[in-house]
Amino acid sequence: MNSIQEHCCGADQLFDLKTAQKQYRKYIKKGPGRVTQKIIDQLSNFSIHQEDVLIDVGGGIGALQWWFLSQNGKNTVGVDASSGYQKIANKHALDLNLSDRSTQLFGDFACLDLSALKGNYVTLDKVICCYPDFKSVLQKAVNTQPEVISLSYPLHGYLASIIRGFGVLFMKILGTSFKPYVHNGKHVQLLLIDLGYQLKYQDILFPWRIQTFVKM
Repeated sequence: MNSIQEHCCGADQLFDLKTAQKQYRKYIKKGPGRVTQKIIDQLSNFSIHQEDVLIDVGGGIGALQWWFLSQNGKNTVGVDASSGYQKIANKHALDLNLSDRSTQLFGDFACLDLSALKGNYVTLDKVICCYPDFKSVLQKAVNTQPEVISLSYPLHGYLASIIRGFGVLFMKILGTSFKPYVHNGKHVQLLLIDLGYQLKYQDILFPWRIQTFVKM
């Protein structure tokens, strides 16, 4: 399937242009969603400098990117497996004259060759729950040498497993190859510690866990 894994092809099908347009209208009317806003709240504790770069994995319509640029960040790179979301993000950047500071990369973050990409901040808002192997995704994020990593993902546990089961069934009914995944929060945190990061901020907004890690 070219460079895009099956579940990410499913993501392009599930998160299509119509879905992106609906989310964008909501963003224009009400601002970032609650979970995304929590990430913004956590990142607001840091001083963003004019030379800083944000890599926004699974960036969607770009809400985190537009916030980062409004804080005088140098530029942003959005990586997403949804062509519909990227179309909306590119149009927003063009409308606000931000195209020279905003780059959109289409494809599976875990598969793209991003060896030359470096960033001061990396965000993964509702991203690792799209992958069966969260370790490779976080390793790829760390390879960009960020000082700060922020992410959100579902709380794990018995209830989460039941919800995931219904989610998988629903995706089968829709005929998409996309599948949601639930990962143990302790395993996520231990991996990032092993990779040289420590937990700085954490919020729980059921059913999501929102965390920000800083380089040790």
